[in-house]
Amino acid sequence: MRCLIVSMPWASGTRPSLAAGLLVARARQAGHHCGAAYPNLDFAALIGAELYETFAETPALFPLAEHLFAADLFGAQALDSDRFLAESAPDGRSLDRLVELRDRVVPAFLDRCAAHLLGRDAAAYGFTCVFNQTLASLAVARRLKRLDPGRLILLGGSCVHDVMGEEYAERFPDLVDHVFTGEADESFPQWLDSLAEGEPDRRIPGVTARGLLASRARLVADLGAGPVPDYDDYFTARAAHPPHQLPALVNLPYESSRGCWWGERQHCTFCGLNALGMTFRTKPPQAVAAELHALSARYQVTDFMAADNILDHHAYTGLLTHLTQQPLHLSLFYELKANLRKRDTAALAASGVRWVQPGIESFSDHVLALMRKGITALRNVQAIKWLAEAGIHPSYNILVGFPGETDDDYTRMLDLIGRLRHLPAPGGSATIAQVHRFAPFHTDPATYGIDGVRPEPYYRHLFPPGRVDLDRAAYFFSRTLPPQAPVHRHLGALNAALDNWRRHPEHAHARLGAGFVAVTRDSATETLDLLSSAVYVLADRLTTPERITERAAPLGDAAAVRSAITVLCERRLLAADDGHVLALLPYRSFTSPELLDGWLRRWASITTELHQEHQRLRHPASDQ
Repeated sequence: MRCLIVSMPWASGTRPSLAAGLLVARARQAGHHCGAAYPNLDFAALIGAELYETFAETPALFPLAEHLFAADLFGAQALDSDRFLAESAPDGRSLDRLVELRDRVVPAFLDRCAAHLLGRDAAAYGFTCVFNQTLASLAVARRLKRLDPGRLILLGGSCVHDVMGEEYAERFPDLVDHVFTGEADESFPQWLDSLAEGEPDRRIPGVTARGLLASRARLVADLGAGPVPDYDDYFTARAAHPPHQLPALVNLPYESSRGCWWGERQHCTFCGLNALGMTFRTKPPQAVAAELHALSARYQVTDFMAADNILDHHAYTGLLTHLTQQPLHLSLFYELKANLRKRDTAALAASGVRWVQPGIESFSDHVLALMRKGITALRNVQAIKWLAEAGIHPSYNILVGFPGETDDDYTRMLDLIGRLRHLPAPGGSATIAQVHRFAPFHTDPATYGIDGVRPEPYYRHLFPPGRVDLDRAAYFFSRTLPPQAPVHRHLGALNAALDNWRRHPEHAHARLGAGFVAVTRDSATETLDLLSSAVYVLADRLTTPERITERAAPLGDAAAVRSAITVLCERRLLAADDGHVLALLPYRSFTSPELLDGWLRRWASITTELHQEHQRLRHPASDQ
C-alpha cells in the first residue's frame, strides 16, 4: 500500500473523518493504492464509548485528552503530569482512573496500534491532526519510526496549518517527514506521485520536506472536481467491534463549500476557523445532491453533517432547491449566518435541514458590533423563533468578555433573555471569548483592545520546556482580562439565567384565529383583540412601530396602535429594542409571510367594510 491515512484519538467515533475520506478518494482517483485506519474506534472500544466521547467532544477536556498521550511521548515527569492530573481530577477515584489511563492503558494501546499499522504495510502513514489528535499521532509515530525507520510519517489538518505545521516539521524531524500545511486535496496526490517516482522530498506547495517549507499551500479552486468521500474503511473498522462497544454512528460528513463569505467581507474578531482558506468557494449544487445520494446509497445512511463553515447565502434558491427535489428523507446539519428570511427557514426545512448552528453568540447589539457579526440581537431572536417554528433545532452558545463591553450590555441582555424561555436555549454557559490563531484577536490584538496574548498555560503540560516554540505551535491563547471588565460583575447572573432557561423552559406558541390571535403559554390560552392581533402578526418579522402603525391604520389610529405595542411588550409577547419590535412567540406550525399577510388583509378589509356600513347606517343621506 502506498499510503494509509490514520485517524487517532480523540477524533469522535460517531462519524468518519471527512479529510481521510476525501484524501483516500483523491489518491485512488489518481491511481494510487491508499486506505484509511481508525485507531480512534479501537481506543473507544478499549476505554468505553461514553468516556471516550466525553473526552472527544468536550473542548474543556481537550488539554487533558492530549496530555494522556503527551506523557507517553515526552515522559510524565517532563510535563509535571502528576500535578496536572491531580488538578484535573474532581476526586480520588477519578485521579486513579486518569493515572491508569496514562501509565497502563495508553502505552499498551499505542504498542498495539503501531503493530497494527505496520501490519497494513504502507510506505507512508498520514495522520489527521484536528485539535486533540496531534500528540496521539506523534506518540504512535515515534513507535513506528523505532520499529521501522524507513516508513514515512505525514501530518496534516487544522492543527498543523501554516506556521504551526512548519514548527512541527522543524522540531520533530526524527518523527515527521512531511507536513501538509494547508488544503491537501491536490498536494497529496502530487506527493504520492513524487513518492512513486522515488522523489518524496520534491518541492510541492504547502508540503514540508526535510523540515522546510518551499512555498505556501494553494487553495482548491474547483470543489466540484473532487470525488465522493470514501468511507469504506471506517465502516470496516466499525464492523470489527461489537456495536455496544462503540459510539453510535450519528451522521456522515460532507461539504458543499469552503471558506466564509462573511469573513471575506468582515472577519469576526474571535474566529480563527478558516486559517489561510477564508476565500469562499462552493461546490455546484448538482454535485452536492449527487454526492449525498451516492453516500446514502453506499452506506445506507440518511443523516448527514455539512462541514461547511457557513451556508452559502445563495443556497436558499440554489443548493436547497436541488436537495428538495431529491426523493429522499435526509436529515442535514449546517452552520449558517442568522440573518435569515422566513422563506429561508422554509427552504431549509423542505430540503431536509433539521439541525443548524446559526452563530448567535450574543443577545446584545453592542457586543455583536464589537464581534463584527453584522447582525442585531433581535434578528438573532427572530432566527431562533423562525427555526423553531419550522422544526429546525438551533445549536448555539453565548460569548462574553469582549473589550468595550458595558454594564448596560449585560442588563439589557438579561432582560431580553427573560422573555425567551419558550425558545431553544443556548447549549451551555456563557464563555469568555478566547484568542485563537488566525483570528483578528490574534493577528492584530492591539486594534481590538486585547492584551497579554500568550499560549494557554496548559501547553506546558503538553510539551516540555523548550521542546517547541509555543508562539508558533499553539492554536489556543489566553489573554489578560482587566479586573474592571464588566464580565467579572455579570457573568454569574448571566449564567444563572441561562441555566434557568435550560432547566425550566416554557412552552408557548401563537395560532391564527378568525379575527384574533390565540396565545398559549404552557396550558393557558388567551386571545388578543383584533388590533393587538394585527400588531402581533405585523411584528412576526422585525419591524418598526411606524410601519406597524401604517399597516394597521384600518384597525386603529396611531395612538391606539402605540398603546397596543406597549401592552404587548409589557405582556412579553413583543420585544422592543433600538426602535424596532419583534413578536416573540412562534406559531404552532410554520406560517408563511404570505399567509400572515392574507390574514391581515382579510380582517382589515372586513373591519373597513363594517366601519363603512356602520357609517352609512348612521348617515344614510351620505349615500345620495
